[in-house]
Amino acid sequence: MIAIATARHAGWIFGATLLLWIVGCVLLPPVPQPQSYHAFADTRAFLGVANFWNVVSNAAILLAGLLGVREVTTHRERFVTPLEIWPYASFFAATVLVALGSTWYHLAPDDARLLWDRLPIALATAVLPIALLSDHAGPKVALPLLLPALLAGALSAVYWRMSALQGQDNLVPYLLLQLLALGAVVLLAVRPGRYTRVADWWTVIGIYVVARLAEVFDAAIYSAGGLVSGHTLKHLVAALAAYWVLRMIRLRRPVSAPVPGSA
Repeated sequence: MIAIATARHAGWIFGATLLLWIVGCVLLPPVPQPQSYHAFADTRAFLGVANFWNVVSNAAILLAGLLGVREVTTHRERFVTPLEIWPYASFFAATVLVALGSTWYHLAPDDARLLWDRLPIALATAVLPIALLSDHAGPKVALPLLLPALLAGALSAVYWRMSALQGQDNLVPYLLLQLLALGAVVLLAVRPGRYTRVADWWTVIGIYVVARLAEVFDAAIYSAGGLVSGHTLKHLVAALAAYWVLRMIRLRRPVSAPVPGSA
């Protein structure tokens, strides 16, 4: 009965999330991409690499993604059933693509390159709630939603770029997807799942918020000391968020199994 209730609750969450995304995309006014976004605070070049620190800080994201892919594909015993690896494998693979896309973008920031930064970010954002859903309701509930989530993420980024090329620049689907995905994670994180360490998701959410704040205060952070910009810090903090998901997978246990060290 608990499993059925959890699956039903998760179904309501994702049905409502999808409906809100569609309605929001239709009804909300367009949000254009400001060209000032490309004017990052730290433009220092080093070793012939433009915007050096915004470029090389993606190495932390790449490392977290690669470690995550390796963990879930070589340690399937971390999961109750092997099928549960796919949402997490998709998330960590998207994280690897985030590092590559962001590196390409920051070498010469413009709208055309920004698509390849935002596309993998949208994929990672869209698939993370599916991973948490699998933890709660199992792969039979979550896996049918994996491909639709990835398609929605891709569509949100591609739609922005196509709308910009047509002179009707609109970021609403992309921004709304991120907001609703975060909301879905919050709604699931407040409930106990099939694994221990559900509270780690609150740490991931907190790290995500810090990363966003660092991005917003890019110039202010850079002017405070001239050592690191907010955007570079965002990359490092985002890598920490991905690593924290990996850490959670390593440390958690199925709730039905004894937890080592517990009384």
